[in-house]
Amino acid sequence: MKTRTMKITHFFMDEEKFFETTFKIFNQDALENHWYISCEDGKKKQWSKEPLATIIDFADYKKERFNENLKNDVIRKSQITIFHYFDAKYLPFYRTLVKSHCVILQLWGGDYTAQTLRPSELLGRRSFEECIQPFSKTNAIPSRIARLYYDVKWLLNKSRRSYLQALSEANHVGLELGDFEKHFFNLRINRINGMHIPYSADIRSVLEVEPALPNGNNVLLGNSAALTNSHIDVLELLKEKRTQFAACILPLSYGGNEDVVQSISSFAEKHLPSQHKILNTFLSREEYFEILNSCSIVIMNHTRQQALGNILWAIANCRTLYLNPKGVIFNRLREIGIFAHSTHAIPKNGLQPFSMSQLIANRDALRQFYPEKIDIKASLQEILNTQHATK
Repeated sequence: MKTRTMKITHFFMDEEKFFETTFKIFNQDALENHWYISCEDGKKKQWSKEPLATIIDFADYKKERFNENLKNDVIRKSQITIFHYFDAKYLPFYRTLVKSHCVILQLWGGDYTAQTLRPSELLGRRSFEECIQPFSKTNAIPSRIARLYYDVKWLLNKSRRSYLQALSEANHVGLELGDFEKHFFNLRINRINGMHIPYSADIRSVLEVEPALPNGNNVLLGNSAALTNSHIDVLELLKEKRTQFAACILPLSYGGNEDVVQSISSFAEKHLPSQHKILNTFLSREEYFEILNSCSIVIMNHTRQQALGNILWAIANCRTLYLNPKGVIFNRLREIGIFAHSTHAIPKNGLQPFSMSQLIANRDALRQFYPEKIDIKASLQEILNTQHATK
């Protein structure tokens, strides 16, 4: 007997690589998919690739009539809507939709943590002093007081509370680190633990072949120019350990504004003049992995859930890994038996490569990070059943 097709509507930000990855995951016979891509105000563009997607300008979500019409269109087409990344700019439409439709929020990159972590927890002290304070109205006061000012401002932000309230109204909130991430950040959300959309599941294909061992002694620091990498806090430590590595590679081609990129670049130039390499232009996949292959140590200094793809690649390919011990990924990896050095240990211990036995043990433990077989339709049906039971 032919199984009934489940109809799903997907909303994305304008990020082509992520869209393509998700399409591969949901391209199943049992699923009928409808795709929407949201662009920043004034940057609406055409989408001519397969699968075809409807392009929406974020400015349109501010219009009540538009949201009502879109809601009706979505409900007509599908049983479930999934937001792959949930930006606050979706809120007017989301509030219209969630009252009468099953909605899933996939918080795939941890970007929501700007709403759950104070700025002083999200960003390192030295990175704040070099990348934010010089360009703000707090530039003439001590950094300790300036950080307190931003924390208080964060606490009083009404839009932050609206965002968190929206999370609690969704039928399911998907997190890359599952229930561990929910409890780590004390999120008040609905979720079904068995539902996991494996955005980084292609890591399994890496585990099926021999690891690409490093061909150099470089350090990879961060995954983007986003301030939450807290690059400068690590560069401050590395300048005292410069004999322990060849070069520090900093990918800064996206994720931060020009002032941030310049601040990080200037700091690296000053303190590691002949031992830094800034990646500030787009590289092909082949070029980027050629650079990664020269790195024996990977340092990701985030407290939020970020750079997970880079971190999983590092573990699968037997790299020594340094993470922020206050971060959710560091603590989740420890829970499943994957060891990472703490960035806080660098001043005392320097850069200490893992033994080969430790690297192999980490790689083997990674196999349990994602389930091998994922029945997305069954998980979606469970969420849909829960939604029907509560209406």
